[in-house]
Amino acid sequence: MRIATFNIENLDDSPVDPDEDPPFEVRAAILRPMLERLRADIICFQEIHGQRDGEDAPRRLRALERLLDGTRYAGFEPSSTRTQAGQIEAERNLVVASHPDWAVEEAREIQNTLVNPPEYSRVTAEGDQDPMRVRWDLVAAGCGMTVLSSALRNRSAGVENSLTRKAALVKALL
Repeated sequence: MRIATFNIENLDDSPVDPDEDPPFEVRAAILRPMLERLRADIICFQEIHGQRDGEDAPRRLRALERLLDGTRYAGFEPSSTRTQAGQIEAERNLVVASHPDWAVEEAREIQNTLVNPPEYSRVTAEGDQDPMRVRWDLVAAGCGMTVLSSALRNRSAGVENSLTRKAALVKALL
């Protein structure tokens, strides 16, 4: 099994000012080969915008659907962060897309409801602790696996500096 993560940075297929940003088609032509090289069974995307097909239509992940169309990920099942009303967010969604063979049991968003906010400590400053090692355990067939995709973002508003945390949690049945 191969799990990958990819921050696509504000993926949207809405018209843009070509002097400011490349149009969707140009970005897609660059991104598709990169995605194909990942050969992932589960892929975690960050910063995927939601689009409306009409003024009153609910948002969907149209730009991501268009990006994945024609790739190995076209049939993957996406699970996305949502508003409290259950709708796809307008901007910066986290999306976990899984191969159809990896059935998604549950998808939910965690915003510091189950765990304490993450703490930051500099590992390069004198006297700070060594970084902790990341360890993966093999999962036996028939057991569950949890995939967590997170985005931490620092928003400056004058003197106030707050950290926004989002996490998309997907539990897949192996």
